[in-house]
Amino acid sequence: MIEDKLSRVRSIIKNKGAAALILTNPSNMGYLLGYEDGVLAYVDDSTIKVIAPLLDWERARELVNDKADVVAYSGYKLPIEGNVIWGSDELTKVITSWIKPGTSVLIDDSSRQFIRKALDAANAKLIDASTDILEIRAVKTPDEVELIKGAISITLKVLKELYNMRIAGMRERDLAAYIYHGLISHGGDEVAFNPIVGSGPNGAKPHHMHSDRRIGVNETVVIDIGARYRLYCSDLTRTLVTGSLEGKLKDAYNAVVEASRKAISIVKPGVKASDVDAAARGVIAEYGFAWGFIHSLGHGVGVEVHERPSIGPNSNDVLREGNVITIEPGIYIKDVGGVRVENMVLVTESGAEVLTRDEYAYV
Repeated sequence: MIEDKLSRVRSIIKNKGAAALILTNPSNMGYLLGYEDGVLAYVDDSTIKVIAPLLDWERARELVNDKADVVAYSGYKLPIEGNVIWGSDELTKVITSWIKPGTSVLIDDSSRQFIRKALDAANAKLIDASTDILEIRAVKTPDEVELIKGAISITLKVLKELYNMRIAGMRERDLAAYIYHGLISHGGDEVAFNPIVGSGPNGAKPHHMHSDRRIGVNETVVIDIGARYRLYCSDLTRTLVTGSLEGKLKDAYNAVVEASRKAISIVKPGVKASDVDAAARGVIAEYGFAWGFIHSLGHGVGVEVHERPSIGPNSNDVLREGNVITIEPGIYIKDVGGVRVENMVLVTESGAEVLTRDEYAYV
């Protein structure tokens, strides 16, 4: 998987007229190497070097798996043998020794002072490449899509269990605990984010997490969950109903389902992300709930839950083949409840491939 990513990274280095790239953002290191806890990763036209904390050196070598040279670093001297970088001054000297004097070097975080110090020592020019890295991360390789599907599969297994449970009477907290356990036991390395369980009036708060409230009858329960699998994330929302719905909540549910279908139907390469948002927002407005859709329609997903492209009213992004995005229209009625359906979609040459199909995907 690294070959495709490395080719993209090295094309940025070449196009920017630089000699090397230094990554310090954990997500960017994870994207490229599958290891996100290093001090930095250094890439030029022929080498990849990773500096990892001494206590994590063995794990780093296992995860990188001969894709890069891994060097250990400790902030203080210890009475052990081995090739270890000791202290910040030696760290700066090592980084400086890798840089060709007088060249330009791309970095993904210009706030890192120890990188600036090394570049100054090498008389090298700093070029901020943070946006460029996010752009290449936005288009997934086939291997990345498979890892995302792995995270989705884990999440759908947990949701299927929830569908078969009697959740009325449970505390939101207890349901959240069940979700945590399920995401790990079904193969997730960790949760992608803290799960949301919003029942009744709590469902009208899009980022409500969970509480001691007991789930009632004839109300909606907004459940937003995701797994992290080999660094890649899933992000799904389903709105369960404990009984039957009437009035505004029923209309809101129908509006969200129709809005989701409409937005997914226009997804394809070359479409403005803002137009996808507008398609969903138009449906919700026709139902009379324009005031209740209070967030953007979606976002990209990858090694982070929120990546490019942004799917919102003010987005300047244009969909590209290989984007993995969420489509998550929602309506929130204060003191009553909320409705949100979130699916993950792969942008293909011919349109949208919904990756999160189940009985409540409504696609």
